[in-house]
Amino acid sequence: MEDIKIAIIGKSGSGKTTFAKKFARDYGLRLCVAYTTREKRVGEKDGVDYNFISRDIFKKRIEDFVCVDYYDNAYYGMLASDVEYCNLFVLTPEGVKNLPDNVWIFYKHVSDEKIKQRLMKRYKDKNKVKARMNQDNNIFEKIEYDFIII
Repeated sequence: MEDIKIAIIGKSGSGKTTFAKKFARDYGLRLCVAYTTREKRVGEKDGVDYNFISRDIFKKRIEDFVCVDYYDNAYYGMLASDVEYCNLFVLTPEGVKNLPDNVWIFYKHVSDEKIKQRLMKRYKDKNKVKARMNQDNNIFEKIEYDFIII
């Protein structure tokens, strides 16, 4: 599997990061830790879940990043050197477009009801959950992937 790279995509709350961490651990893959300008959530660890940096630093280093995406009022990106070294990624459909050709794309599917339950725990605001789910439904309406994870 050394030459193969795998990208996990899925809607917010689909469990893609949890799945990717277990997949990496079970199969000895190198999971890429993305950089983001969003606020750290409860339980997240810097350098483990994401590399949390300021918008100013992100913008100053923008040329160092690939798979750059702006999502939910925050920047996300991966260092080019990390993409070269790692073989497992958690990305948005937009971020996947900048990966090399030798990437298998796995879509992590979960029912809308399960996603709603998970997002309510995360945001605790029905309007925020509804807006996030609508945004994701639009983004994932016409995605392309190689495999589906259920």
